[in-house]
Amino acid sequence: MPRLTFDAVNQRKPGCPKCGYKETFVFISNLEERREVFALFEKKRTIEAIGLIRRLGGCDLVSAKATYQHFANLDGTCHRCGTPVEQSLISDCPKCHSVNIRYDEEE
Repeated sequence: MPRLTFDAVNQRKPGCPKCGYKETFVFISNLEERREVFALFEKKRTIEAIGLIRRLGGCDLVSAKATYQHFANLDGTCHRCGTPVEQSLISDCPKCHSVNIRYDEEE
């Protein structure tokens, strides 16, 4: 099965089948910038991470927050149900179908 892309997820409505989120998930093309955001996530610096997503992604607060809330857990499991998810930039959980984002992964 081919890996999901941000474009593919953002074209489907809802983008996240589990929560019904219909707006755009923020893709930051520069890997080092994504890793900078992910480092803040690892340190649980939520406000700073969301602010950086907004600045780097040129997006509104709603999109930045939704993107952040869909980050996979640090142990590689779904942020919603805890099932192991594909280690890729963006994927759907095989169990609950929630979108999971890993800004530390390459495209």
